[in-house]
Amino acid sequence: MINERQENNWRRAVWICIFATLLTFIGLLLGNKLEYLLNVHMEEHIAVQADTYADSIDQNLQTKLNELRNLAVSIQKNESDIQQIMDYHMMDEQIVYSIGMLKLGGEAVYGEKLSLKEFSGIQDSFIGNSAVCYKPGKGLLFTVPVFNGSNVEY
Repeated sequence: MINERQENNWRRAVWICIFATLLTFIGLLLGNKLEYLLNVHMEEHIAVQADTYADSIDQNLQTKLNELRNLAVSIQKNESDIQQIMDYHMMDEQIVYSIGMLKLGGEAVYGEKLSLKEFSGIQDSFIGNSAVCYKPGKGLLFTVPVFNGSNVEY
């Protein structure tokens, strides 16, 4: 009877060990699966955030370029009032940037002279395209052409 009891206890202990091992194995598998799913979800979430952020930045850049294009049209229509147009544009208290205008040779008509070699966007505007370029230590430069008829003047 005692042997039978010990044998039953031994069988229970074996079954408990098997059950505990099985639960541990299932727990490890579930933990790995949950970690994988969490990583996939985070990657997707970060990708969506990056796309949203990129769209927002693109929209801000396009807004600034459109603002400068409108300013260029004002200058085209009233070329004799360049100083007044630029001064009026800079009166906005929210503006935290400088503005300028260069002749095709690089001479500053308004604002400070910039190196045509440092900012590739200037050359782009001289051939009729709007551009945004960045120079470390100097900053971000938005450029738009100012036309005289079908030719770029500034």
